[in-house]
Amino acid sequence: PPALPEVTDFSRFHGIGDESSKSRYYYKSIIEQWGRLYKKQGNPIIYRPYSWNLADGYLPFTKLKIWGEDIPFMKKTGVYGVLLNAYNDFAVNGAHTYLFVRMAWDPSLDWKQVLRHYCEKSFGKGADAMEKYYLSLVKRQSEAGQEAGCIFPYTLIYDQQFINDMKELLSDAEKMARTPMDVKRVRYAALPMEH
Repeated sequence: PPALPEVTDFSRFHGIGDESSKSRYYYKSIIEQWGRLYKKQGNPIIYRPYSWNLADGYLPFTKLKIWGEDIPFMKKTGVYGVLLNAYNDFAVNGAHTYLFVRMAWDPSLDWKQVLRHYCEKSFGKGADAMEKYYLSLVKRQSEAGQEAGCIFPYTLIYDQQFINDMKELLSDAEKMARTPMDVKRVRYAALPMEH
């Protein structure tokens, strides 16, 4: 297995096989080792992750790509079940919690199609802008090169231009949303960017 990276905690911003994250890539090798033991000894693996950023649960954060890639990997490796530590906050966690539940039942799903379905059902005519918003969060978070899950990397990940661009997408989504409930959901989803 690869040597333990200099980072002492596993990144909350990356998935298990995200090569841009030294700590998560190392963690992947640990799960693969457990998977080999499972196949050899028959002892099931239960995975117990968190579904939110423990350091600050109200800042922009997404596990869409993380769950979208980790769940199929876990299934393939031999993980028997997942005990998700989740908390009920639609604004920050709604999209990736929905994705987690869907993919936990069917790991073969394409996470981007599940996100699209979520956006259509949650935001109505504002779905296109909301999908772009979530995919922008995924891209920025995944590629930022930040390992920690605390609040300090946020100013490095989300600069003012990115925040302005996201607020514009959220505003577009609100304008496009037709029903009062769709508008309300867009406003809730916008709260992390306000924070």
